Amino acid sequence: MNKIDRSWIQGELLSFTSRSGIWLDGILYAPPEAVNSKGVIVHVHGSFGNFYTNRWLRRMARIYVSAGFYFLVFNLSTHDGVAEAYVDRGEELKPEFTYVGHSIRDFNTFADDIGGAVDFARGINANVILQGHSQGCDKIVGYAQTTGDAIPLVLFSPADTKELYRRYVNDDKEFTKLDEILALSPFSPPYDWLPIEAYGVNEPPSEIYQIPICASALESLLRQGGNYLLDFKYGDNYYIDAPIFIFLGGQDGYQTCPAEEVFKYFESKFQSIHKLFMPENDHELRRCAEVVAREVVSWAAGLLYPSSKELS
Repeated sequence: MNKIDRSWIQGELLSFTSRSGIWLDGILYAPPEAVNSKGVIVHVHGSFGNFYTNRWLRRMARIYVSAGFYFLVFNLSTHDGVAEAYVDRGEELKPEFTYVGHSIRDFNTFADDIGGAVDFARGINANVILQGHSQGCDKIVGYAQTTGDAIPLVLFSPADTKELYRRYVNDDKEFTKLDEILALSPFSPPYDWLPIEAYGVNEPPSEIYQIPICASALESLLRQGGNYLLDFKYGDNYYIDAPIFIFLGGQDGYQTCPAEEVFKYFESKFQSIHKLFMPENDHELRRCAEVVAREVVSWAAGLLYPSSKELS
């Protein structure tokens, strides 16, 4: 018998453009009293993600809207593997067709994509919080770095993408093997597909997560985009004058170091840090979405309305 998962929450399907003109799709959940909304929480998915696959986001949406927040979940132009998209060329011109997706798209487009979402959200309410999951954490931290936007950030299950790559291919700090791996593609960019075993993640205890990707996309991720990837092992230098909320699960197979080291990494890089560690939970938030969402709401209340705890 087939299974059904219904969240009983209404949202508005919508589209908006990134700062570079790519049309992005998503869903906007609105609070019951929209005119008195407290702000907008914008969710950014990780690699190969999208705005609908993580069903626990719908459960979070119920908590957020009941607390007076809008909740925007959207597709970056690096959503899924390969997908169709359109580039806006102005009212007088026909939109230009293109292909997007994590497998083929330049990783560094994340700033324009997130910027478009932030621009849209600030048109609803000036109080905007960015929330990321998995590699979405790298993207929202990278957005704050590249734009100088001191926006509050929420990080769910941040991981060390660089170290995960190193462990998969047994590489060193400087990615010495990367050129050798990129050369495995017999094709020309932008569709210079690598063999399926060329890139992936080893998830303990035994799962091997192979990731289909083009050589040019992988190079944009690890080399050009490397300045914006979280690097818990070797560290990197930046400071963002904004508060940050971090959730980590004790059973997260994608973590490459203890939770204490992850928290320590962020402590000197942000204005303030709120830590939430749940020993029994993993990389996803399927078993704890509501609990974590309520904690985010309470944290947001202290930031935006310090004299009142009405949101919690």
